Amino acid sequence: MLTLIGIAGEATYPAAGETLTDLKKINYLFGHNGCGKTTVSRAIHDPAARAGYSVSWKDGRAIATLVYNRDFAEANFGEQLKGIFTLGEDSTKAVEEIESLQQQIGKLDREIGGLRQKLEGDDGTGGSRKDLADARSLLDEACWKSQQAHKAVFEKAMTGHRHGKVAFCDKVLKEAAENNTDVATLEDLTVRAATVFKDATPPEAAIQPIAFTAFPTLEKSAILGRMDL
Repeated sequence: MLTLIGIAGEATYPAAGETLTDLKKINYLFGHNGCGKTTVSRAIHDPAARAGYSVSWKDGRAIATLVYNRDFAEANFGEQLKGIFTLGEDSTKAVEEIESLQQQIGKLDREIGGLRQKLEGDDGTGGSRKDLADARSLLDEACWKSQQAHKAVFEKAMTGHRHGKVAFCDKVLKEAAENNTDVATLEDLTVRAATVFKDATPPEAAIQPIAFTAFPTLEKSAILGRMDL
C-alpha cells in the first residue's frame, strides 16, 4: 500500500510541497472544489507524469493503481465509449479469478516481506546483509594481520597492495579467484622470496681484452719455423 504522497509546485500546491504521510489501507480525503483532490489522484495514477509528484510504497514494492477521477471519466465516457461492460456468468467467473489472484498476490507479498526481513532485518540495517558485511570486515582484518605478520619476508612482493585493509583483501580475493597456479607452502615461498628479492650481488671483474699486437713477433719465432716430417 501507499505510505507517502508528495506534491510540489503543481496546481494549488506550493513549490515547497506538501506531503501526506501515515497512510492506511483506506484513506479519505475531502475538501472544497479546487483544493487539490484531483491532483492527489493524478500523482497516484502516474507519479512520473510531473516532476513535483512523488509516492512511496510499503516495502518499496509498487503495485498497479486504478484511479477513477475526472481524467478517467473524460477519457472513457466522452463522445465515444471506449469500453463495454457486461454482467453475467462470464463476469462472475472473472471476479472469482480476480479474488483467487488477489489471494496469491497476498501470499507472495507475505513471502517477499519475510525474505526481505531476513535480508535486511526489521529496521533495514540488519539481516543477512549485515552478516555479510560483518564477515567481510573480519576477513579484511585477518588478511591485514597476515600481511603484517609476513611483511619482513614478502614486503617487496606486496608492494602496491598495502594501501589499506579493504584494498589488500580485494587483491587476496582476486588472486584466490583467478590464480590457478599450484599452492606452495610458506617455507617454499620464503625461500623463493629470499632468492628473487635479495640484494644485488657484487659485480664480477671484467675479463681483460686479448691483445693481438704480439702476433708479428711470434711468427718470427724459431720454434714456429720448425717442421717435423
